Amino acid sequence: MKRTIYILFAAVLLLSCGAREIKDARKILDNVESFIQERLDSALSVLEGIDKSNLNNKELKARHGLLLSMALDKNFIDLTSDSLIAPVVKYYEGTKDYDHLFKAYYYLGRIYHNADRHNESMLIYSKALDISDKINDEFYIGLLHAQFGNLNYDCFNYESAIEDFEKAYEYYDKAGGHDVIFVGDCEVYTNFTPLEMYREAGIKAYVRGTSQQLVWQSYYILAETFRYESPKVVVFNVNAMRYSEPVKEEYNRLTIDKMRWSAEKVGIIQASMTEDETFLSYVFPILRYHSRITQLTAEDFTYLFDAEQITWQGHMVNDGVKPVGRLPSKGTLADYNFGDICWEYLEKMRLLCEENGAELILIKAPSVYPYWYDQYDAQIEEYAAEHGLSFYNFLDHVEEIRIDYQVDTYDAGLHLNLTGATKLSTYFAKILSENHGVPNQRGDAEFDEMLKA
Repeated sequence: MKRTIYILFAAVLLLSCGAREIKDARKILDNVESFIQERLDSALSVLEGIDKSNLNNKELKARHGLLLSMALDKNFIDLTSDSLIAPVVKYYEGTKDYDHLFKAYYYLGRIYHNADRHNESMLIYSKALDISDKINDEFYIGLLHAQFGNLNYDCFNYESAIEDFEKAYEYYDKAGGHDVIFVGDCEVYTNFTPLEMYREAGIKAYVRGTSQQLVWQSYYILAETFRYESPKVVVFNVNAMRYSEPVKEEYNRLTIDKMRWSAEKVGIIQASMTEDETFLSYVFPILRYHSRITQLTAEDFTYLFDAEQITWQGHMVNDGVKPVGRLPSKGTLADYNFGDICWEYLEKMRLLCEENGAELILIKAPSVYPYWYDQYDAQIEEYAAEHGLSFYNFLDHVEEIRIDYQVDTYDAGLHLNLTGATKLSTYFAKILSENHGVPNQRGDAEFDEMLKA
């Protein structure tokens, strides 16, 4: 009798452990799928590091195989064997998960194309096209048409290739779907929350801000953004105009390392490198960080495999509270004029927006420190007036926005916390809607889902 009890206890324990392992593996795959488009190398590292024994059901194995195929392709590792993706296709063909089946077909077609198996590639892409009306992913449908175009081009069917590329462009044009794009430093990614702008006025916005983002970096990031977005408005935070040269390498890395390789990435590297940096270290970051292997701790691996998502649509959420206390003296500067390089790239940004049919709006976020001098403000006002641009210095509207620096900041006034960002975003959403004609796009599935959360 005792032996029977022990066996039952052991069986229950094994089942509970197995369930936990499945749950942990699914959580890792969920995390990877949420950032695979932006953190390509991290996604590949996580997927290659997963213990395969934890993928102990068909669904997890198929999902892992699909994500790994995606990560390899996005990291320019061109497979020519279908051994990884073929079982994935077989699994999803037996389900009604059309989103994953579409991607499985797409990456199988990519592999056949890499192997110069053009007829098989065309056949698989056609299967993906057959179910494209069952998915809601304009970007991937655009990618599919682009691959049809590449195949037709390789086979000298130039007229068909042009038609396919035109279709791809139409889908890319729909894909981004954000009417407002923010660029700039930490004053944008902490102070503006797209969710509240959507709640207030149905505005779909995205924040492409990074710590200490410099003016030329904002220009190249915006140029990259215009590849796959068609915003009606671009919002640039002018705080960066005070910096005429890179501050330090760490900020460059935060801005540049995760960008996809493109002409814009090459440009931003060349414009941003400090004296001690090399272009090659951006191509092969391991050359820059290889010595850190001896400094790694358990915490590094914790965040590698289970990094919690802390942003949504580019907004970094922080609900801490640290009120404004005694501020440092503002001091007197020897020269208040912005550097020539800052004006050069601001003008490039203005012309880039003009070429792409987007309105450029200049703002100054209501951060009380570092101090924003009246002389700074006068230069921006003059430039905006000269070129017919709108400029909003939110420091002049703190009372109207109802910002309370005792409760609406998490670091004594440098950045707003969630309550402060909510107030500012609500206020700015009304301006964008009423003064700049940004449309109400309520009904978007992704934004609506976040409102429910």
